[in-house]
Amino acid sequence: MSATLPPIRRLWPAFALGAIVLASEGLRGVLGQVALYPLLGAFPGLALAWLLLRGASPTTRWVVGFALAPLISSMLGWALIASGVEVALASRAIGWSAWLIWVLLLARSPVAPPDEDPGEQAPPSRAVGLLAAALAVAIVIGYLANQPWMLIKSDAWAHVGIMWDILERGMPPQDARFAGLHLNYVWFFNLFVGMLVRLHDGDPFVFMAIHNVVDVALIAWVGYLAGWMLWRGRDAAVGAAFLTCFGFNAFAYVLWPLRGATAFFGEHRGLDAFRAAYAMPAFTSWRIMADLSAPFGWFVNFVDKFVTGTSIHYSWLLMMLLLWAMVRLIRGPSAGGWIVAMLASAGMQLWHGVVGLSVVPVAGCAVALALALRPWWRWLPPAGRLLSFGAAIALGFALVLPYTLDISRGWAAGESGLHVAPVRLDYRILIAVATSCAFAFVLALGPLRDALRERRGEVALVTIDAAGILAFSILIALPNFNETKFAFLSFVPLALLGGPSFLPWVRGVRRRFGAIGFAILCTLLALPHVLTLTGFALDREHLTAPALHPAPGENDLYAWIRTHSHPRDVFVDARYRDLIMVRARRQLYLGSDAGPEKAAFPLKEVLERRAVMADLYGPASELNRDAAALARLGRPVFVLIRPSDEVAGSKAGMALAARPDLFRPLYDRDGFVLYAVVMPDSTPSRGSVRP
Repeated sequence: MSATLPPIRRLWPAFALGAIVLASEGLRGVLGQVALYPLLGAFPGLALAWLLLRGASPTTRWVVGFALAPLISSMLGWALIASGVEVALASRAIGWSAWLIWVLLLARSPVAPPDEDPGEQAPPSRAVGLLAAALAVAIVIGYLANQPWMLIKSDAWAHVGIMWDILERGMPPQDARFAGLHLNYVWFFNLFVGMLVRLHDGDPFVFMAIHNVVDVALIAWVGYLAGWMLWRGRDAAVGAAFLTCFGFNAFAYVLWPLRGATAFFGEHRGLDAFRAAYAMPAFTSWRIMADLSAPFGWFVNFVDKFVTGTSIHYSWLLMMLLLWAMVRLIRGPSAGGWIVAMLASAGMQLWHGVVGLSVVPVAGCAVALALALRPWWRWLPPAGRLLSFGAAIALGFALVLPYTLDISRGWAAGESGLHVAPVRLDYRILIAVATSCAFAFVLALGPLRDALRERRGEVALVTIDAAGILAFSILIALPNFNETKFAFLSFVPLALLGGPSFLPWVRGVRRRFGAIGFAILCTLLALPHVLTLTGFALDREHLTAPALHPAPGENDLYAWIRTHSHPRDVFVDARYRDLIMVRARRQLYLGSDAGPEKAAFPLKEVLERRAVMADLYGPASELNRDAAALARLGRPVFVLIRPSDEVAGSKAGMALAARPDLFRPLYDRDGFVLYAVVMPDSTPSRGSVRP
């Protein structure tokens, strides 16, 4: 045990990590950002894990600590920054205070008491360590293979826009794509990244990539911890880790030959649809994910969430910690387990509401159902322990309920114009969930049968929870079919239940088919990951991505905006471009062609802003109306005309230049012209453009 080690042996990990973080001050680029990450991505969680889990094994503490660190950092960061503390100072105070607490706790780390629950004594596992390292390396290679496109693509761009809104204009953020609109989206992930950026003045896209790499490794380790807690055996725990990382949507790609049936029963039918169904898979595109999923269903994937700047995979980690804490509290009282459950419940709401608003209510319902069944099945977990876990998740949910309601208000049908039935049985989500979870479900049947025969209450509770989240995933509808995100939530508890079967199944294949059969099995399991990462690595969208191909003088424009405009200024850019949002760190009048279904933009205002932009960059026949609409924002507004906007007969620049009473030229270089909207009874530059 750690208490029997000399002090230097116990303290060297903390000193080593502290030295790495200190070294980041003198390092630039990616290496400096990697060295800085532990300050907020490790120290706060490790301090908390050593404080709460005083009888747990070092493996348990390290994994839980790393998993909780971003959540703790973002929560403490919010509290300090909202109180007026500067972002960089708050970040340093959180990180180094946590490091000092961790060192003090390491110095007096106790031996686990004899009666400590064996589930908390998860030993190190070389197999899981290799699995975690292999996944992390695979994601790093994916990033390196297609730079810089892999860093900025998809959700990453929007998340960095939100991050700059927080850093430039404070909390709570507005939607950087829709000036004046309260952000109707989770933003603690963006706050966490922003805290790191302020410390190092680094690239936020790189920090998001580092977070992805750390999380994919932690997915394996938390799966191992949860499997150990549930089954109290090394093989079952290792099996749960491997099944979690490779079992999602496993073997669904063998259904590819059935794609032709969509031409007879799908939305698009006929001979052309039949030919299209059997087109060559998109091996050199991220769209390969569709070919790896079952026909008729929505495509789902495990790896893609770790090569995109998004917060959902961190919420997956918190969900798995919640399952770990659930079993720990069913085993017996644990103050540390109780607080972990509360934090995981709260954190899922803060980082990704789709996960939190599904996992936490379903877990509460599982507790209620287990309590209701206890009069007949007395072997179910004791009522007191069930209520203890239920109270932890209820408190966590309640603590952040104001935030959850605040970011959800834009999705109200009255504002957005959306009318999505809350319950909808759609065959596509049914197929997606069924095929992505099938492998884990089959492996779970044997252990589940044995555990129920032995009347193991903790397994019964996880089973009830698994059944509840499966039903939730299939029946509950979200705008834009976002319920596809539920598939992995359904899969994880099944993977934990199937953990004891995974290694025996693999060994059985090896015994029966030999080394060649074993190699084929490993290839088949890894193939979806390999093909997905290959598709991203070879994706050609970087050739046309506007963010990667600036026109001459374009970057100078963004630099001028950053240094000469005020953070509250608003910019109008044609074609709903969102470049200014990230490159110049300013809000856009309308920086997305999405409507209420994706971004919770108010439908009435979306229609008005689209009309204004269509006229400004088109016929320019209603400039009085356009200027009046822009002035109603009550903030300085600037209209950008790019060289590429003067095409197809559009004379937007000439039209605006001809109305100096409404639009005054402010910047004119390299074909880029910036017009300030003349505000009523005021000078356009007053309180805005800096000399």
